[in-house]
Amino acid sequence: MNNSNKQSLFNEDIDLTKYFRTLLRNIKFISLFTLAGAVTSTILTLSKKEIWQGDFQIIATNNDLQEEASLKSKGDLKILLNNAKNDTTELEILKSPSVLLPVFNYIKEFKRSNGIEVENLQYESWVANNLSIDFKKNTSVLEIKYRDSDKKLINKALELISSRYQEYSKNDTTELEILKS
Repeated sequence: MNNSNKQSLFNEDIDLTKYFRTLLRNIKFISLFTLAGAVTSTILTLSKKEIWQGDFQIIATNNDLQEEASLKSKGDLKILLNNAKNDTTELEILKSPSVLLPVFNYIKEFKRSNGIEVENLQYESWVANNLSIDFKKNTSVLEIKYRDSDKKLINKALELISSRYQEYSKNDTTELEILKS
């Protein structure tokens, strides 16, 4: 019985002609969908705007321990104000219009001078869609990324953002010095 089962398995061949006939019968249908997919993907690829990205990193120094020690003798309010400055607060300040509004205005003017409609461009949407500002995980390194469809604008925008951050940092240090005295 065991021999007869083996012989029956060998006698049963796979009939591939049946599958080839099915493919040949539906060749027009298969070709039509393949062609439609290729044309659609080509159109989408060619019509999509290129988005360029540039980035830079800065180190956000944290002098909390030195500041706290120097402020202990100055009173509880100053200590409270000093302790309120954490990374999250600092990050929100760096994203705020008080720091980045001049950069936003420059970008709007640049785009307007190039014939791009920017009247409806809002600061919040610009930050959400074009900027990525965040601390690298478990570090004090702040990573700033700027995305735009104009490759020429990216370097200038990053330079402006960097100078605004440096200016903010100098002002922040000056304010700290005022608190210490």
